Amino acid sequence: QRTVSISQSGFFRWVQPSAQRTAAVDHTHIILEEDHAQAQVYAASFLSKGAVAELRYTIDHLAPQTVSLIESRSVGSEHSSLDYLAHIFIKESARGSHATQHHSALLLSNFASIKAVPELDICEKDVSCTHGVAISTLRPKDIFYAQSRGFSKEAATTMFIDAHMAVIENMLGQTL
Repeated sequence: QRTVSISQSGFFRWVQPSAQRTAAVDHTHIILEEDHAQAQVYAASFLSKGAVAELRYTIDHLAPQTVSLIESRSVGSEHSSLDYLAHIFIKESARGSHATQHHSALLLSNFASIKAVPELDICEKDVSCTHGVAISTLRPKDIFYAQSRGFSKEAATTMFIDAHMAVIENMLGQTL
């Protein structure tokens, strides 16, 4: 587990690398201790056949005007399993804070599983927070459409996976 504390007007960006994984554990705890501290977490995981992964991200907003973002993407192949938890805590005195968290997963097999839990613990009224999870599969009609345009099944599958994961790469050029 890694723990990082961010002081006044400080900025922290954590990028969990995209890689084919057979097993992974990532626990990251970020504490936004002083005014205007910011944190970004980007995670991308491709879980290979039989892989098991556990991703836990916690961000504590302890001061006013803090900003955080958690953006995560995953792809689960046959018999893989991902346990994902993102927890945002906003202290009562953390007025004007902003927190966003989102996880999107693509399942390539009926035997892949993803458990995704986005949590918000908000103790202050004057804040802006969003969270969400989306889990989808490759639909046969999407593969068929790509094949009707000359792609092989394998190339179509790769194209959809690349597009799903490219969102993280595109976001890395942006700041909060």
